[in-house]
Amino acid sequence: MSRNTDTLVSLANPALQGLAREKLLARDYEGFLSLFGSHERLRPLLRLIAHARLPSAVYWQLVRSVWVNAEVIQPDAAFWLYLLSSRRGERMAFMTAQELKFLNALPAKLTIFRGFSSPEGERGFSWTLSKRKARWFANYSCGGRRALLAQSAGTLPTVVVATCWKRDVIAYIEERREQEIIILPQNVMPFAGPDPFKNRRIFQKSQLA
Repeated sequence: MSRNTDTLVSLANPALQGLAREKLLARDYEGFLSLFGSHERLRPLLRLIAHARLPSAVYWQLVRSVWVNAEVIQPDAAFWLYLLSSRRGERMAFMTAQELKFLNALPAKLTIFRGFSSPEGERGFSWTLSKRKARWFANYSCGGRRALLAQSAGTLPTVVVATCWKRDVIAYIEERREQEIIILPQNVMPFAGPDPFKNRRIFQKSQLA
């Protein structure tokens, strides 16, 4: 892996390249990725996957690690689609034992919510079981931090409700109590049933207060 190691080491800050080499030679891939800023780990992960023979469980654990540290997903949607669509086995390694247990106990069909603030944000990989958390994300997506990380921010906080089959869920993540459902956008279905928004499928700013 010598040439591949050199390629990966070159991605790190010059001051950290010695440490990066140590992490890679020790197969401490999590440690290697931690040498990059929390919002700068996606591309090193992609290069790592291309150059290292990762066991399937390690692949999913690293994808999870980078996912939970990436506050903004949409600008890199194509890369995330590639990663999350992988046919590798052991996908349960994306979740902790407690998260997997919780997901297994959920009903076959789920009601899910998503907060966003611009038209392109309605379709995404990240949903939640919590209407309250979706409202929080809708407002967050209009804030300054979102603008800093994504070079843009929406102006109209919105929450949409949908459904999905549990069998299509890639993972359930309890990180930061977000009750997050990760799912490919094409597997999200229109909501049909008693409307949790009292005849409003979408909450806009006046209803978010």
